[in-house]
Amino acid sequence: MRKKDYGNSQVLSPLIDKVEDVIIAMGETGEGEVNRIKSLIKMRGHETKNFYNTIHIMEEDGLIKKVSSDFRYKLGGPCSIFVLTKLGREIYRHVALKRNGVERVPQESLYFRTKNPERAALVRYIKESLEAKGFEDVYEATQGKFDLIVKKSEKTTAVKIEYRKTFEAVRNDVRKLLDTQERLIYICKNSAIAGLVTYNVNAILHEKYGAEYTVGKYYKQTGRAIVVMTLKAMQTRNQKSISTLF
Repeated sequence: MRKKDYGNSQVLSPLIDKVEDVIIAMGETGEGEVNRIKSLIKMRGHETKNFYNTIHIMEEDGLIKKVSSDFRYKLGGPCSIFVLTKLGREIYRHVALKRNGVERVPQESLYFRTKNPERAALVRYIKESLEAKGFEDVYEATQGKFDLIVKKSEKTTAVKIEYRKTFEAVRNDVRKLLDTQERLIYICKNSAIAGLVTYNVNAILHEKYGAEYTVGKYYKQTGRAIVVMTLKAMQTRNQKSISTLF
């Protein structure tokens, strides 16, 4: 289904309807995760049969471009993230005019607020997970080295998400965050990264305060809190358990 064929073939019309559903869902919201796109289409009462085949055809025809295909943030399989191409954005304007009577410019992708679309997806997922566990004031950070701000009672906690970093980059981030944040939680993609972060936090605490200072003792000794946990640990903790960390 090339651009020259778009909208001009009765044979392709069922497929074109499905393509339009995907383009509208992506263009109106900036969404790019395939499962979220599918959910948006369902919420609007449209058919999602052969959805993944439609995605494949759209990618082949240059309407969308895959920017990640091996990102795992749930306790399940990998997640693919797509963005509209220049052609896809142009067709969105056509479809918006056709369906809504108004030509619109598509929303920018939600996955390029940072340089890494996978990181942006993880930030969104953790924010939604914390909100689902009862936290009402969770905000994406717009500046600084952290990713989320969680407010509870009169306490403010910075959340730093470690997804994929070198030893040196982790140490530099830890050093800066310890100097600026009273309450800090690291949520790490896996236990290996959590171990790397814990090692670096302990090393810097030893350097700044002495060998007796560790992640576990830091709060008792300074009144400031540091927690290092894996994404899986955050997912599996119940609301009461996770609430004690903030």
